[in-house]
Amino acid sequence: MLTCAFTGHRPQHLHICGDDVLLLKRLLYQAIERAYSLGCRNFISGMALGVDQWAAREVIAFRALHGDVRLHCAIPCSGQYARWRESDRRNYFDIIRSADSVTVLAERYSDGCMQRRDRWMIEKSDRLIALYTGRYGGTFLTIKMAEKKGIPIDYVMFRNENTRPSDDMLGRDMKLIP
Repeated sequence: MLTCAFTGHRPQHLHICGDDVLLLKRLLYQAIERAYSLGCRNFISGMALGVDQWAAREVIAFRALHGDVRLHCAIPCSGQYARWRESDRRNYFDIIRSADSVTVLAERYSDGCMQRRDRWMIEKSDRLIALYTGRYGGTFLTIKMAEKKGIPIDYVMFRNENTRPSDDMLGRDMKLIP
């Protein structure tokens, strides 16, 4: 069974709301369907706010129709949720309760713990689903790790007036999920 991880931006870096969030979730679901059709049965979420948790929710919905799907949560450190709003914490723990496994990679936050989580996910994965807008940061670095490992990357392309992938991401390995 193949494993697929997710990477993507936090909500404040996407500048989207309402119908755009619903569209993004539908695109994530389609990317999960595609990964499933290619043999992926295990899906890893890093559980950050935004794309990670939206993707985890879509895996849970997909698993309701495909009982052989497993959701694995990769937690960078205990207390990842410590500074989040109460509603975000509730969502986080709802997802954790629905996960098939949870791996906590560090007892407490430290510099680099998020990157260690991303590295762990890539080491365990055969495929990556990425929502990338061209912004430098953890998503960019996770994509670079996946490229270095040589695993296929499905890019969920989402554009509005505030988000646009950088031109250098439109290379030959780009896969557009309609």
